[in-house]
Amino acid sequence: MEDHKISIIVPSYNQGQFLSETIQSIITQDYRNYELIIIDGGSTDNTLEVIKEYESQITYWVSEPDHGQTHALNKGYKIATGTIIGWQNSDDVYEKGAFRRANDAFQTRETDFVYGNYRLINEFSVIVKNYFAIDFDIAIKLYENTIVYNQSMFWRKTFSDEMVISEFGGPFNEKLRFVMDAEFVFRAYLNGARFKRVNQFLGSFRMHADNKTSLLETVFVEEYAQIRRSLFPNYSRNKELLFKYPLKMKRLLFSAAFRLLGDAR
Repeated sequence: MEDHKISIIVPSYNQGQFLSETIQSIITQDYRNYELIIIDGGSTDNTLEVIKEYESQITYWVSEPDHGQTHALNKGYKIATGTIIGWQNSDDVYEKGAFRRANDAFQTRETDFVYGNYRLINEFSVIVKNYFAIDFDIAIKLYENTIVYNQSMFWRKTFSDEMVISEFGGPFNEKLRFVMDAEFVFRAYLNGARFKRVNQFLGSFRMHADNKTSLLETVFVEEYAQIRRSLFPNYSRNKELLFKYPLKMKRLLFSAAFRLLGDAR
């Protein structure tokens, strides 16, 4: 079995209180063929102290003003040397065994993206809710932006190299502050990406008072509507009610089945 080199990009800005846990979730994986890249936007809290504490285990890091999270992702992407890419925010974490499970899923060349279940945790790292991913369905992704989240997603760099936006020099759209992950997945789908679900927990998303999703939900909704219109012009919000209950029922049934039958450790 091939051990792919996994590049983990961590965009960071003033999340020092959580960054140590993020780093620990990476360096304690039972998989050693990885590199850790931290792109900090010039934090003014204790972020640099945390980075220097783990400096010997970080492949590359920089702390300098940038144009936001999406810009940081593209900066990290240019440095990455792995064949598989992962992106974890500086307040989120990987689950134990996530890298090994992702590598196992990439053993077939017919896979471009691997994603799995994820957890919602609070500021004290207490699990609030478990989310069970279903097989990729573009209708559900369009309607409610579920299924694939960066906290539990990995992808082949050879695929995203074909998606680099020349204007930005990377695969992420720097005009977006919030939904760059959804836009990235949408473009991947339109470019023929093959998605593989693993019914195991790969990462956790942390909700707390200072994260972007909590502070500016309205902007998130507006950006999501914008990319949905631009990439899928035939999608109509007037048709959403036709999808609402069948899609939600499908997701709930899949999740219930995975809880009962799946190996969702």
